[in-house]
Amino acid sequence: MRASAVRIEAAEAEVLKQKISGRLINAYSSEDHVLLLNLGETSLGRTPVEHFENVRMQGYRHHHYWRRLQEVLIATRFSG
Repeated sequence: MRASAVRIEAAEAEVLKQKISGRLINAYSSEDHVLLLNLGETSLGRTPVEHFENVRMQGYRHHHYWRRLQEVLIATRFSG
């Protein structure tokens, strides 16, 4: 799920992790004000999530991810 602000429970993430051979990566930023609009909601991209490799993208706002995609890929050590 790329660029998804979806809410995922720990149990769901655990099941998902067992079904894939790769990594579950959550590149998140607490400075993404668009995702912060849903007050009280925890979602991917906004906060660390259990069973994911959580990578904090300091200083990133909502529009930065696509513009700075190469930086995100490097920070998450993504290779495909």
